[in-house]
Amino acid sequence: MELAEVITVIGVSLITALSGIAVAMINRGNKRQKKNEEERKQYEKKQDARASQRAKESKQSMNLMSATNRLAIATAVAVKEQRFNGQMEEAMEVAREAQSNYYCFINSVAAEQLTE
Repeated sequence: MELAEVITVIGVSLITALSGIAVAMINRGNKRQKKNEEERKQYEKKQDARASQRAKESKQSMNLMSATNRLAIATAVAVKEQRFNGQMEEAMEVAREAQSNYYCFINSVAAEQLTE
């Protein structure tokens, strides 16, 4: 072989090797990008679940506050009129139901957390 042919073969081999290295680096970058995308999706899924849980808890809290307010108004009316009325019994039942629902909610949250 002549020197020119040797240099050509070495040049082609270097180009091929560098091309292979470039392809490997691109594949590695794509894998990293895919992994980051999967991690982002998992994070967003967890965030959505937490937001949903907060919304449920907020609804339960609003129900409790509403029941408490209703009971307070019924109590104020009973004190003002110096007698118990139907509002008091109804308000107490609403308060008991709201409290029971809240305890059920808290228990379901605790059960979910224990199973994770």
